[in-house]
Amino acid sequence: MNTARLAEVFLRGVLLFSACGLGISVFAVVAPPEMAYAHLERISGYDVNPPPHLNYWLRMGGASLTFVALLHGFSALHPDRCPGLTRALLCFNLALGGVMFVAGRTAGLGLWSYFNDVIFCSLTGVIGLVALRLRKEEPAPRTEAEGELGELERGHR
Repeated sequence: MNTARLAEVFLRGVLLFSACGLGISVFAVVAPPEMAYAHLERISGYDVNPPPHLNYWLRMGGASLTFVALLHGFSALHPDRCPGLTRALLCFNLALGGVMFVAGRTAGLGLWSYFNDVIFCSLTGVIGLVALRLRKEEPAPRTEAEGELGELERGHR
């Protein structure tokens, strides 16, 4: 298998993996608040006694990450349709990993409570960007109208 093809497989795989990893955020949107907070308590090891507005923020954050996960899934299926989107999503993963690291450290959380998220986001961002760089960039197919325009331009030179 050539490098470009291997990079294409890695790129699609990372985008799909990222879509699944971020897509679990839909749980924060559809689960009853008590269930969502009980899950947060289980995975964090901390008591969660949220004020009422935290329910709003939990659902807003969950909905936002679910939308980003859907964009990752779209890019996994069609990475050439919006190449700028694919690159932006992978950069988003890197930035999100950095934000999670800083937020976890400044909140004084134990490393075990946020490090998996940091590793997930950072690695999917780095591996995806490397795969995007290694993959063979092929020009988009021209439409019939663009082909005729190109012939006209060449005729006027």
